[in-house]
Amino acid sequence: MQIRKQVVAVALTLCVLSAWSNAAVIASWGFEVVTPADAPNVATNGPHNPDVGVGLASGTHASAATDWTTPVGNGSANSYSSNEYAIGDFYQFQVATTGLTGQNLVFEQTRSATGPASWEAFFSTNGTTFTSLGAYAVPPTSWSSVTPDATFGTTFFFPLPAATDNQATLFLRLVAQSAPGGTAGTSRVDNVTVGDVVPEPASMALIGLAAVGLLGRRRV
Repeated sequence: MQIRKQVVAVALTLCVLSAWSNAAVIASWGFEVVTPADAPNVATNGPHNPDVGVGLASGTHASAATDWTTPVGNGSANSYSSNEYAIGDFYQFQVATTGLTGQNLVFEQTRSATGPASWEAFFSTNGTTFTSLGAYAVPPTSWSSVTPDATFGTTFFFPLPAATDNQATLFLRLVAQSAPGGTAGTSRVDNVTVGDVVPEPASMALIGLAAVGLLGRRRV
């Protein structure tokens, strides 16, 4: 039974990836095969292996009262969620791009009505100095475990710059840039994928953040 569940979960992940063309995936976290255990009242969580490929996912908050959970994803049973947000709290995804060029970051993210709306994606090759890929806004869209968000309003795409090519370790962070409306406010991510994945033209037209990675970048 456990093997059957994992086969179904992998199939679901591959179905999500089929929405992207030329999908050569380094790592993808759908949280269906590797589902993080709920962890209440802890500031950091992870690392967690991906469902596909090799990498590590984790989360860091300032508050030791943070709850880490896996509520309904975007057309799937699970996502990766947390509450007790403060500006600077983040999700992090670590991969290797050794021997690779021209990779992209694709993910889905939503929030509760009181979750933080303003976010920014960053990369680092040393885990200390982070460079912005661009800012983005997360809408309070309800996800269904059965039907993915057809508007693609919760799907985000960042082309990774040449500085991320051929790296033994690459850190990618999604960082909250606004305070939540309350401590119970949540934000969740799903189907976080790093690789040579490119949106199909029909999908790209619907992505609210199309090519935002081409915006100016700053160091933090």
